[in-house]
Amino acid sequence: MNMDFNDKVNNYDKFAEKRHYEVTNGMKKSLRFVEKPMMISMLPNLEGKRILMLGCGTAEESELLSKYNPKKITGIDISEKSIAVARESYPNCDFYVGDMLKLPFKDNDFDFIFSSLAISHVEDKDRAFKELYRVLDNGGQLLFSVGHPIRFATEN
Repeated sequence: MNMDFNDKVNNYDKFAEKRHYEVTNGMKKSLRFVEKPMMISMLPNLEGKRILMLGCGTAEESELLSKYNPKKITGIDISEKSIAVARESYPNCDFYVGDMLKLPFKDNDFDFIFSSLAISHVEDKDRAFKELYRVLDNGGQLLFSVGHPIRFATEN
């Protein structure tokens, strides 16, 4: 069965609950031992900051980021099912279904944008970064990760 690229990377509805379970229970070892520790080590001071989690999926990072006393945590993802899981799991945060190429936020709305393994899934990265900088306040910071290219080397 051939899946097109958008089905593979954007349609997390089919496995959102399973992924949430696996991540929250430490079963995704590359996230648990490599990607998340790296991202944590690079976090700036988040106290009192307005945070956007871009491509948040089921938003497991909201639990981690909330430990740093931000003013507000907002997440956005293209998957409706992932956002439903996020809303149920992390009710103290705001979540939106949306596209990172057209964010439903005002200019300068966030002090910090956190994006774990999501930006690489959008084809028009220039447009994505322009949109991110539009919603990022002056002096704000963006922290993002991408998957290592060798991960995809054997895929057709």
